[in-house]
Amino acid sequence: MPMVQTNRLRATYLTVRKGNRKSKASYWAQGHRFFMAFSAASLFIAFALFFVWSNYNGVQMGYEIARLQRERSELVDLNRKLKLELANLTSLDRLERVAKEELGLIAPRPDQVQVIE
Repeated sequence: MPMVQTNRLRATYLTVRKGNRKSKASYWAQGHRFFMAFSAASLFIAFALFFVWSNYNGVQMGYEIARLQRERSELVDLNRKLKLELANLTSLDRLERVAKEELGLIAPRPDQVQVIE
């Protein structure tokens, strides 16, 4: 039995401090804990940055959608105005008035009209 107690004491002695140095087992355990803490912190920061980036990207897309909707509304309004102007410029009443007043044209006499069948 005394040998078992000696081995147990020796194993316990290896894991405690030996002067100013820690044993190798304790040194590697601390390195492993540091690596795990560093990995967890890095992962947390990466998720936080992704979350911030995705929210920022969503806000920017919202601004872009609002700008494009305003631009579309302006273009629809301009298109409506241009169609109205085209209808006014190509109306038969306006064309007859321009032909008579500005170009000096007159309506043809009946003998000047030829009907093509």
